[in-house]
Amino acid sequence: MNGNGSLFSANRLAATGFLFPAIVAVLLMAALPLGMVLSKAFYDTQVHDAFPATLEALSGWDEQELLPDSAQAALAQDLRSAYAAQTLAGAASKLNERANGLRSAVMATARRLARNGEADIAATLEQSSPLWAAPETWATIKAAGRPFSLANLGRVFAPSPSGVDGSGTAGGVYGDMLARTLTISFSVTLLTVLIGYPLAYALTFAPLRLKRPLFVLSFIPLWMSLLGRAAAWVILLQKGGVVDMAARALGVATEPLELLYSRAGVYVAMTHVLLPCFVYPCYSAMANIPRNHVTAALSLGASGWRSFWIVFVPQTLGGVAAGATLVFVLSMGFYLTPALVGGPADQMLSYMVSEITLRIGDTGMASTLAALLIVAMMIGALTIHLAVHMLRRLLLLRA
Repeated sequence: MNGNGSLFSANRLAATGFLFPAIVAVLLMAALPLGMVLSKAFYDTQVHDAFPATLEALSGWDEQELLPDSAQAALAQDLRSAYAAQTLAGAASKLNERANGLRSAVMATARRLARNGEADIAATLEQSSPLWAAPETWATIKAAGRPFSLANLGRVFAPSPSGVDGSGTAGGVYGDMLARTLTISFSVTLLTVLIGYPLAYALTFAPLRLKRPLFVLSFIPLWMSLLGRAAAWVILLQKGGVVDMAARALGVATEPLELLYSRAGVYVAMTHVLLPCFVYPCYSAMANIPRNHVTAALSLGASGWRSFWIVFVPQTLGGVAAGATLVFVLSMGFYLTPALVGGPADQMLSYMVSEITLRIGDTGMASTLAALLIVAMMIGALTIHLAVHMLRRLLLLRA
């Protein structure tokens, strides 16, 4: 026993040793970068690092009280130091996210202080911007100086201002875009299930001479580049394109179809791209079901339709859940296809994350949106698994 036990322990240790490089690779290539990105959503030290003396002077100050005598001198000291170190622009942008106009005031004051040297600080602040006379400005600096903050999360769901026609969104632009992303992703997932399940069934029971061509046709979308697929759908869905001309030739439509730059076009293109991601897991589940299970149900008197729903379908729901989850997760991160095929009202949250990161440079807001996207993705995947579990129980109760 001792020899067998030591041998078993040695095998376990060797197996763990083989897993160690994979664990390290996952941590370094996935978990660590993801954690660093998401940390910027709620933790940022740019203002804290740029205004240390000012924050110390304001540490015990309340907005309803008079400004401390040392606050202006501390601000001038911080502005000179950060301006010379070229770290002021980022902190000024963070302040501007909380109060419009602060970036201009901070940068103008820093430039004036750099030119005037040891001039009267109060006069310099007064000449640079009237914002320095408002207690709200100093309160904004104090609030933004806290490294940990939920301000970005508040900006996500802040109501958007009303337009000229009085329109506005109560959930904010980002909140509405998150809801739109969930709606599109769930709709595409449902479409892939409705189309992919019969296709997987046909692949499972098709004769061998037909199975290989069907497999090739089913998986062609995965062999094309994402940009090529999106560009092909732009050509097919445009006015006067193949789909438009075919619909009018068959008498289905008398007017040009508005498919391109619409929600319908986004559904068509995304479903085409993601359909193989559902078909393969579903086909694997169907192919592993012993044929004699359905035969036994038929021999016991069950009709073909009843044996299909009571015997066959419950055993395939594992593959359905896996395929639907994969499609939902991938669709939540779609960016290029909605950008090319959809209109302005069809862009998803990943598009906004890209725009904020590359064009605006607001990494904190982009990280917050990415964190919300991940949370929504996890909740959606859990919802799919719960729905499949409830369907399995319902089918078994009817047995």
